[in-house]
Amino acid sequence: MSHIQRKEKPPLQPLPPLQPGRLLRLPVVLQYLGGIGKSSLYLGIRKGLYPSPLKLGPRTSVWKSDALIPLIEQGVQR
Repeated sequence: MSHIQRKEKPPLQPLPPLQPGRLLRLPVVLQYLGGIGKSSLYLGIRKGLYPSPLKLGPRTSVWKSDALIPLIEQGVQR
């Protein structure tokens, strides 16, 4: 019988304040939004809760930090 070991996620480190004018990739956005999952983020985008990403290429999406700052200030954070 094989034993499957799961990798434990490292503890979340304190995040620095967001600076305006930055472009953020998905893992960083998820951290700033309180460690929510990718599916929850995209569901929230469809419901209008979170800002939509900018597509830089077929497999590259980024979010403007300017759109995330108000959410974080309202308390959508870890």
